[in-house]
Amino acid sequence: MNLETLLSLIDSKQVDRDRKKTDELRSDIDTLKTFINKLEVLLSDADKPTTLVDDLPDSTWEAHLIGRRARFRGATVIGRDLLENENLKERAVRSGLFESDGPILIVPRGCKPPLQPNCILLAWDSSVECTRAAHEVLDLMIAAEEVHVTLVDADNGPTRSVRDAGDHIVAYLTGHGITAVLDRLPSQGKSIASVLKHHARDISADLIVIGNHCHSHMFERVSGGVTESMINAPSIPVLMAH
Repeated sequence: MNLETLLSLIDSKQVDRDRKKTDELRSDIDTLKTFINKLEVLLSDADKPTTLVDDLPDSTWEAHLIGRRARFRGATVIGRDLLENENLKERAVRSGLFESDGPILIVPRGCKPPLQPNCILLAWDSSVECTRAAHEVLDLMIAAEEVHVTLVDADNGPTRSVRDAGDHIVAYLTGHGITAVLDRLPSQGKSIASVLKHHARDISADLIVIGNHCHSHMFERVSGGVTESMINAPSIPVLMAH
């Protein structure tokens, strides 16, 4: 077989589609460059050293890229712009929780990142996930004026260990010089997320700390639970650890 001369068949419509995608990519790159320039100006006045990394990955690589970057940070911040982008929000949350080994900090519109919160609500159920979340914010709780360890429906537990849940973590926090208050709340037919949000407002909490109980392969199917409510409709900043 002689391959010196070849006949190549080309779909003209595909060429037009490729040209359109190329033009859109160039436009996205120009937009990204403009945005980066504005960020560099803002970050130049920052009190602490900052590093700006710009990437324009294919959508299939976004989750991997976010997770890889997040592994070398104390927390992954998900602000109002990401929260309002359904597709990117899910990939960012998933990557921050399951691929970085660190917590995510969700900051809704109208709120600022609580770098020095005065009042923290620690949602508690004695699980490994909640314990992990508590360890992640131990320094913040030490610096805070007050920490409310909050349990929902703990008094309805089947065993004494469940009903007494919270005592050990309060003792642990107190041992670190933290002013910890134990709040046992009934759900009264409301969702746990709703109870936590209302209580956070009642105590003027600056931050809700919660453990995520979902596994990576279950995350897409989570619906109606505490995790989904805290991610999709946060009322104040939420720090979530897995």
